[in-house]
Amino acid sequence: MENRPLVRIVWLKRDLRLRDHAPMQAALEGNVPVLIVFLFESTLEESPDWSWRHAQFQYHAIQEMNRTLAKHGAKVHVFYEDALEVFAYLAEQFSIQGVYSHQETGTRITYDRDIALASHFKTKNIAWHEYQSGGVLRGKGNKESWNQKWETYMQQPLQNPVLENFQPLDFEVPIDFWATYTHQKQFKEYPKAFQPAGEERAWQCLKLFFSKRGQIGSRLSPYLAWGNLSPRQVYQYYQTKTSKSPQKTSLQAFCSRLQGRCYHSKV
Repeated sequence: MENRPLVRIVWLKRDLRLRDHAPMQAALEGNVPVLIVFLFESTLEESPDWSWRHAQFQYHAIQEMNRTLAKHGAKVHVFYEDALEVFAYLAEQFSIQGVYSHQETGTRITYDRDIALASHFKTKNIAWHEYQSGGVLRGKGNKESWNQKWETYMQQPLQNPVLENFQPLDFEVPIDFWATYTHQKQFKEYPKAFQPAGEERAWQCLKLFFSKRGQIGSRLSPYLAWGNLSPRQVYQYYQTKTSKSPQKTSLQAFCSRLQGRCYHSKV
């Protein structure tokens, strides 16, 4: 296709937020329109660790993101198809200057998908820029050196995208990639008893934990799992509150668990 419009693509996965988001920040630094995508992949839905509850949480987190992005003329474009098919389609529609995403620390399925996708991008001469995912440091190394690197990463400034840099982009997801009726029905029936998704509720939960909960659970697990909060955001907030808290010991234990979560996710 001749004269395809130039874009940069931000591929969201387990990073459903608009703050401390290095891939989005980097993509928006160029004077190029940015397309944000999220994929509900059929291959992942067939895996034993997939659940509707996870998908519902992801969907509603994206809805919150879109309410904010709409103020800047942008949105998260949601596709219901596997990654190779989606990016093959997008390569036909656009001249892709680069794909920006966080590194995935998932399952064997996502590992194999990323290998195939990297090969596809190389064939199409598309640069794939991957950024460190939260506090997860890839590769082997002794625990002492890992601890030092983790602490250094956590102390770095938050990577907050400048949302005002979004440029108008005329694009809508074609019908071939739309949600099925089953998806639409399940998403609308998200139980009120479940934790509400999104950055706003994540921050409410974080602040409540540090102000009132003391030694009981933080309830931050889903917000960290799907990236409504980054571990670095949580760690830096922890640093501002610990010295003044009467529950200093229990909060230090919380920080140790946060660090352990990153350590045991490394590949």
